[in-house]
This record gives sequence, C-alpha cells and structure tokens, in this order.
Amino acid sequence: MQEPVKLEPVKAVLGYLKRVTAEINIGHLLLILFALHLFALSFPSDTSNGGGRVFDEAFYVPAAQDLLHGVASNLEHPFFGKVWGA
Repeated sequence: MQEPVKLEPVKAVLGYLKRVTAEINIGHLLLILFALHLFALSFPSDTSNGGGRVFDEAFYVPAAQDLLHGVASNLEHPFFGKVWGA
C-alpha cells in the first residue's frame, strides 16, 4: 500500500509563491524588462550581409569612409550624418 502524500510542503511552497507574487508591482516588471532590453542590445542581429551594421549605418558608414578619403559619394543622404559618423 502506498503512503499518503503529505501536502504541507506543497502548501508551504504555494503560500510562499503567492506572497512573493503579491509583492511584485509594475515597477519591478519594468525594471526587469529594461534589464532584459539592455542585455539584448549587446547582441545585435546581423542584417547587413555580414557587415554588422544596423539600420542606416549600411549607408552612412561607407559614405563617411569615402568622405574621409575625400571622395563625394551617396549624395542623396544628408551631409551631417556622414560627418557625424566620420
């Protein structure tokens, strides 16, 4: 015959979880979300065919490098973005 299962440890764990979750508010959740966001920023997705550039960096970085070499290129993009990147 099997021994009956003691529910006291299970009740204790469930009671502890209820107390902990009752103390969590929106500020805690936002802090955790912000920390996860900062962690995810350290691993950018590589969407530029191996260059590691994100969004408009694919346009401004080569244009800034050309600007440093004295070559006018990519004239449809603003000058300030190329100077800032250089």
